[in-house]
Amino acid sequence: METAPWPQAEVPTVKEVIEQIESGDIFSSDGARILINMGYPQAVANLPEKYENLGNDIAESLIESGYGAMVVDYPEKFPGVNLDKTLALNLVTHGGGQALLMNLDKFTPEVTEELALAALEANGDDAIIKNYLTLKESGKLEARRTRERNERDRNLGS
Repeated sequence: METAPWPQAEVPTVKEVIEQIESGDIFSSDGARILINMGYPQAVANLPEKYENLGNDIAESLIESGYGAMVVDYPEKFPGVNLDKTLALNLVTHGGGQALLMNLDKFTPEVTEELALAALEANGDDAIIKNYLTLKESGKLEARRTRERNERDRNLGS
């Protein structure tokens, strides 16, 4: 008999999920936690503008599920979460190296380009490194960052 990938006590019932949706509370921290625990972190990551005040546990869950870009792209949604060296290395470990490199300016000063590239190299993420260096050398990196910031600002404003 297979066991669930999460502790049985954490599994919400269908009734709990329906109650969250009906109350409009699916976009709360509890709603986000339920979606993530049910195996749908992308449901949270794809609607960042709907959430506020998500905690450290949700940030960690999103990173570990491969959706760490939301944490980096929308740090204002995660008060109390520090974009520091620990988070940067956790991102790299869980496939978020691209988000790290594209947003180095959002991290604490201890997270340097050299640290990020070394971590990615140690993790075997050579394609991400090559893409980043190509964008940087061509001048397209700053244009891409500006475009992504403008798009994020538009999404948050709507």
